[in-house]
Amino acid sequence: IQPMLANTKLISALSALQQQNIDGPLVTGHFRSAYETSRLGRPEVVEQIASNAVTLLTSKMTMEEKNVFFEFARQVVIKQAEDFSQDARHQIVAGSFLSTTGALDEALAYLDRARELMPGKQIIYLEIANAYLNKGEKDKAIEVLRYVGEISPDHKDQMEEYIRQIQQG
Repeated sequence: IQPMLANTKLISALSALQQQNIDGPLVTGHFRSAYETSRLGRPEVVEQIASNAVTLLTSKMTMEEKNVFFEFARQVVIKQAEDFSQDARHQIVAGSFLSTTGALDEALAYLDRARELMPGKQIIYLEIANAYLNKGEKDKAIEVLRYVGEISPDHKDQMEEYIRQIQQG
């Protein structure tokens, strides 16, 4: 029964996010309840929290409400990455969340861990390049994109176009 209750809370959180005027505390409460109700679906709950963080953090919530959500989201995302330290997927979720919310050095640590676990996964390198771009380290981003072109010859032209755009921008 608990996994079904957690799923219902997760659905309630996602439904509330679809409203025109998002009730941030309500969404945060549903996410928290879904997370705490059952361990079974917790990875999915954490992924949804991370992937919807920008929506909540850019909504009309008060700064205090945003801080409450952010601290909760950060805590559960990092805990999930630590609990599943041998799973690249959870490292990517943590790295992407931290990158999106501006914790770029910390994000790179999780993304580097994901890269170690799955060295041929293109999306990891793209996240790393994006984090370097956000840090203002264009040369490092370009280096990563060149590497993606090498390991994914089908995407070499696309990577070269990204590199041109970075160099022009």
